[in-house]
Amino acid sequence: MSLKRMGGVTGGQPSNWILDYCMGRVSDINSKEWILRECDAVFHPSVLQRNDFNSLFRKIDAFGEFIAAYDSQVLGFIVFYANDQRDGIAYITLLAVKTAYQGRHIGQRLLNECIAFSRRRGMRLLKLEVNQNNAQAIRFYEKNGFHFAKRYTDSGVYMEMELW
Repeated sequence: MSLKRMGGVTGGQPSNWILDYCMGRVSDINSKEWILRECDAVFHPSVLQRNDFNSLFRKIDAFGEFIAAYDSQVLGFIVFYANDQRDGIAYITLLAVKTAYQGRHIGQRLLNECIAFSRRRGMRLLKLEVNQNNAQAIRFYEKNGFHFAKRYTDSGVYMEMELW
């Protein structure tokens, strides 16, 4: 797998953190697809079963930033876009942590990497869409400074946070 190592968590963290895992930018298409398959079980409905999966995946590969948390296996990942220089809006497309590793602050660290990267790129706003029935994800995003922006579909809502 082709990953650009960003460093690991090494200590001084709460006891429920996994120590000595690494984070890295994923650059090759095969690794991106493999990671999506490894983590797809946490998405309801499945990302892989979406009618537009091939189109979504091509867009992710071409324009998205893809960061994974891993030790001897993939623990989770985040995909986001931070390339809207005109409006300064970054957008999180996917964030997943394998069920066995949830509650250990891996998602928090992935989100923090996304926020820092987006700020370095000069983004002023970070947006995402979440299923309105996904209470766990909504709590996570609210805890991290996101607020509801508007209803998107019958089951989805936009959330956003200011980066500056």
